Amino acid sequence: MRIKVKFIIGFQAPVKLTDLRNHRKELSYPGVYLIVKSNGKPSEVSPFSKQVVYIGKAIRETIFSRNVKHLGSVMDRRLNSGRPMYAPGSRFIRFRESIKRDPSTLWVIPSLISQTYKIWCAEEFLLFEYRRRRGDLPVGNTKGTRWNI
Repeated sequence: MRIKVKFIIGFQAPVKLTDLRNHRKELSYPGVYLIVKSNGKPSEVSPFSKQVVYIGKAIRETIFSRNVKHLGSVMDRRLNSGRPMYAPGSRFIRFRESIKRDPSTLWVIPSLISQTYKIWCAEEFLLFEYRRRRGDLPVGNTKGTRWNI
């Protein structure tokens, strides 16, 4: 038996990570997203480009709320006790140090997807294919696809 599957992931316009609050309404949905490093507004970025520094998913929360956490992680926001507000993975920590905790060149490219299983599939596919093409995960992803290449 053969099964053919067509899979389309449609990405929307990039949103500057530091400008999330102005885009809360349109990002208040589940889905997958790319975080891209670019000095200007990126155009026609491939999800497998070296500009992609993180591939993520938002299932039990929104793309907006996930990226508010990423912004806090990049800036290393702390609680009054001095403990980190968020707990990013080791590679994300190295990435934020490499950009000196400055989120000004980071952009979010969202893909709104409503069904949970499609979100899981989209993220797994993007991570798998990124790693297959580039030899490693994006610099900010610590955990990646469970599939071997």
